[in-house]
Amino acid sequence: MNASTKTDFSFSRVWDDTLKMLGANAGLLTAIAGVFLFLPAVLVAHFVPPPEGGTTPAEMIELMVAWWQGNAHWMLLSAVVNMVGLIAIYLLLLAEPRMTVGGAVAAALPILPFYLLLTVVLNLTLAIGFLLFVIPFIYLLGRLSLASPVLVAEKRRAPFAALERSWALSRGLGWQIALLVLLVYIAALIINVAVSSALGIVIVLLLGNEGVGGLLLAIVGAILSAATTLVATVLLAAIYRALTTSRPDLAKRFS
Repeated sequence: MNASTKTDFSFSRVWDDTLKMLGANAGLLTAIAGVFLFLPAVLVAHFVPPPEGGTTPAEMIELMVAWWQGNAHWMLLSAVVNMVGLIAIYLLLLAEPRMTVGGAVAAALPILPFYLLLTVVLNLTLAIGFLLFVIPFIYLLGRLSLASPVLVAEKRRAPFAALERSWALSRGLGWQIALLVLLVYIAALIINVAVSSALGIVIVLLLGNEGVGGLLLAIVGAILSAATTLVATVLLAAIYRALTTSRPDLAKRFS
């Protein structure tokens, strides 16, 4: 890794850009996140909540398998709606010229099949890395996580072309990118657990965990989930912008 590569990628610079994009586009991003991230999450949590019970790992696995078999179509629909929102977010932040919310959502629809295929390939690759004792997973996360913004911003619709481009962009920076992404997710997890636990206790004590209380619990969980996904998506867009603007040899190329 050369010296310029080390200095060009800065955690503080990327995080500052993430916060700037969130602030400058707060209204637009909130609208997309509300419809495509929050709403599916709250509907799934309220109407098809995961099973409870099971005293042994085998029983819990059996319950989860049965739950997935009965609700796979709803989970798939939720995931597809989420993907439309994620594509629209990338388009709002990275597309040239700048788009409106309606324009970004409309432009996201023809990209959706390619994004879905990329997501499947990427998740399978990361799953293999995780099975190989975690360390390969972390490295692959850093090298391949830019494939999603690449596919949207550079119109590289073939999943393996997007993955190849991500690999090139992250050259020499895989561990740093993975560390930054994991730090944000870990911080979000800690905040989510703290907030959901505190509010969950209050809601259950006042309203119970069914009826209105159950709905409020679902809403709190969906807000936290949507916020985490939104920040993580904007973070990847900021990393992508940092690497395509600070390294002339890897400048953004549209196909």
